[in-house]
Amino acid sequence: MVRPKKITEFHESSQISEDRSHEINRACVKAFVVCGIAWHVIENPFFVEFLKTGYTPPSKDLLSGKLLSQETAVVNTRVIKELKNAADLTLSCDGWTNSANESIWNFLIHTSNHREYLWCLKKLSNTSHTGEFLAEIIEEIIDKFEPAKFSAIVTDSGANIRNA
Repeated sequence: MVRPKKITEFHESSQISEDRSHEINRACVKAFVVCGIAWHVIENPFFVEFLKTGYTPPSKDLLSGKLLSQETAVVNTRVIKELKNAADLTLSCDGWTNSANESIWNFLIHTSNHREYLWCLKKLSNTSHTGEFLAEIIEEIIDKFEPAKFSAIVTDSGANIRNA
């Protein structure tokens, strides 16, 4: 098991003054409190890596736009690779109406080693949720990975999804 590094193992305090370190610590406390970040995050290796000295954080727009899209592509590629190499997959789906009265459906893929992946969320407000329509969506997802890889499909007992 890899022991997580402590923040002091990354932080090169000799490069900043004690006053600057105090300022950063205060800013850190404020950020954690105001943003509701769990305290244990401060020791998470990804967060520690983020705090390496010399780092200039990106703008909010860059972080939530281009950088988020790039990371999403990396994660999606990794998930697809894992699912293509897996067997005994289970597809689950459920639909609901949110507070804006939009019909939302989620489709999750579960692996035999108890991992689950949110494959997609679909806003289906402008479509009729017939069994045939839902079956087409399910078939598209299953065909992406080969039907033989799936052992089960799990849904609620709604009439439309039972007909799918």
